[in-house]
Amino acid sequence: MDSAGTYILNKFHGDKLDTDDVSSLSLFLYNRALIVLAKDDSEDVCAANLYTFQDSADIPLIFNTDTLIHSANTSGKLFIHDTHFVLVPQELFDPSHCAVYLNFHSETSPVKKEIYYEGVHSNTVQVVGCAEKDLLSALDASLPDLEVSSGAAFYLSYLLDNAPPTSDQQIFLLPGPGALYLGAFENGELQLFNYFIIHTEQDLLKFLFAVVKQLSFDPHSLRLCVVGDLIHIFSTIDQLTPFFKHVDHITPYDKLSFRAGLETFRNTGLIEGHWTL
Repeated sequence: MDSAGTYILNKFHGDKLDTDDVSSLSLFLYNRALIVLAKDDSEDVCAANLYTFQDSADIPLIFNTDTLIHSANTSGKLFIHDTHFVLVPQELFDPSHCAVYLNFHSETSPVKKEIYYEGVHSNTVQVVGCAEKDLLSALDASLPDLEVSSGAAFYLSYLLDNAPPTSDQQIFLLPGPGALYLGAFENGELQLFNYFIIHTEQDLLKFLFAVVKQLSFDPHSLRLCVVGDLIHIFSTIDQLTPFFKHVDHITPYDKLSFRAGLETFRNTGLIEGHWTL
């Protein structure tokens, strides 16, 4: 993004993209990035647009001009990555109490916020989140059948279904554009799952050491697993190795198929290039 406030767009398109082939969309909105992923009738990814921006005021403009959003398709799913989510065990979950669950975390106004939930890991956990209604209304004209979910559901689903713990104490780092999901396990049980906005290369270590201290984990015996590419949060594996004895770099498990010419998007190391809900 330049000093004038114009967003940056990176296109990952197949050799023969025809927007009439788009049957559904998956949108992933981060604090400073938006991914628009298009699938065809065969559920193959046929195109991906990756936007980066500094000002949230750019988001409606992107919504209004993106060629994939304005294809013939009208259905899609938007995953919102932010801190406004809570995890509720299925046995304690009541859909009518979603606002109550969120208010334990932060004050939520149902008048201004759209509240949603999604079950993961065979519906054993419900992820409850919310979004500004004004934001969602910007997509209504182009995607009237849009579903909305917390981005935490997307990442937690990946973590619980495809990254089983292999040691007594284990922390998974799942980086996205300018943000990090962190999952911590002890003896196979999830102890913590949280989302952090990353602004500098020091932020990763700050948040990581805070979690280690909070959970009383031993940095010399715990296993640290990086799923994806730390470049998205201004870091590298080398930054971690002086502080943690066991550091593994894991290539994300592939659940998506791509048309020819789209391999470069998978090579970004983003979970969105590998996993789907």
